[in-house]
Amino acid sequence: MFSVVEGFKSIFCSLFNIPRISDALRRLEPPLVLHVSDTPGFSYPFIYRLAEEIQADILIHTGDLIDDIKLEIRPAELGEYTRRLKSILQKLEKLPVKEIYLVPGNHDDTQTVMSLVNRSAVLPEKSWIELEDYTFFLSHKFYDLPVDADFYLFGHSLPEMTRVHPGTVVLNGIPFINIISLSTGRTYTLRYPSGTDSARKLLLPRIGL
Repeated sequence: MFSVVEGFKSIFCSLFNIPRISDALRRLEPPLVLHVSDTPGFSYPFIYRLAEEIQADILIHTGDLIDDIKLEIRPAELGEYTRRLKSILQKLEKLPVKEIYLVPGNHDDTQTVMSLVNRSAVLPEKSWIELEDYTFFLSHKFYDLPVDADFYLFGHSLPEMTRVHPGTVVLNGIPFINIISLSTGRTYTLRYPSGTDSARKLLLPRIGL
């Protein structure tokens, strides 16, 4: 009976793009870090809800804040990017998270991001931060170089995992949303809402069922 109920929950959450908070995720000990990257605009309601439901303490975004607007390719869309980003950042900064870190990507306009934030920290590529007892290396793109950090968070492109300095946990924010416990160092991955890759232009939209 349990498996049937869980099956219906999974189907319901998938259909309506609602985060499915599993027992394993609920068991992660706070404080929690929520890491996302390369997010198309439609994915934000999912991210807002997830951050609230897991009571995330820190949110880290490793770039391309509105990834369905490719500013590097189409700089003329800066006006639309600015309009949409203003609304997104206002809602993001109203979340009950204590800290927000943003590393602008190649499809972001850093000056625009900095002009729109109120309480978020806007960091340059290849930044270091200390969270509790852990050292984080944050970057939009992956750089195949030795990094003496506990966690290396990035986005921009696949593959999911790439070689780095031994002992460093490498987490790409494109294939999964990453959640990290700052009490234990344990990590949990969660899928983005359906259609995210198509909106990123990573995959062609599927036709039919």
